[in-house]
Amino acid sequence: FEEILGVVEESALRCKKIIQSLLDFSRVARGPFKYISLNEITEKVISLIEHEVRAENIIIQKQLPPDLPLILGDSQLLQQALFNILADARWAIQEKAKKQGGLITIQAQYQREKDTVLLSISDTGIGIPWENLERIIVPFFTTKPVGKGVGLGLPLVYNIIKQHNGNIEVESQIDKGT
Repeated sequence: FEEILGVVEESALRCKKIIQSLLDFSRVARGPFKYISLNEITEKVISLIEHEVRAENIIIQKQLPPDLPLILGDSQLLQQALFNILADARWAIQEKAKKQGGLITIQAQYQREKDTVLLSISDTGIGIPWENLERIIVPFFTTKPVGKGVGLGLPLVYNIIKQHNGNIEVESQIDKGT
């Protein structure tokens, strides 16, 4: 009986740790904002995944103008947001293409009239059904199979972008991409 209680206690403590990790993950820690290069952030994230996506026959096409103005933000948070979006794009391509590969396009531009830097990311993946578009930022909502995602990636992205006074717009077509 004592041994069984020990196992139950150990399992409960493990669950507590997991829940605490999820809570910590969903509460984005905001560091001091400073002027940073969105191009540098993008290049850092791409360098992390480039080898793996190339092995999956996924091409990352970049259109990053060298004269893009600096933005005010937290480099690590923006890297996390970009990483999460690219991970979802990669998954969507893998689901559609199965060994065929695909394309992720990352395009940055400065909109002078709005004094805004825009980062556009598109993929040639499976797309998102219109009925799910509004739900993609709801924590724990996922259409991925068990073990492939828990539904925290895009809610985290949304929180990070909102902290940076940014906006997220999503367009998608089934079997054409997002």
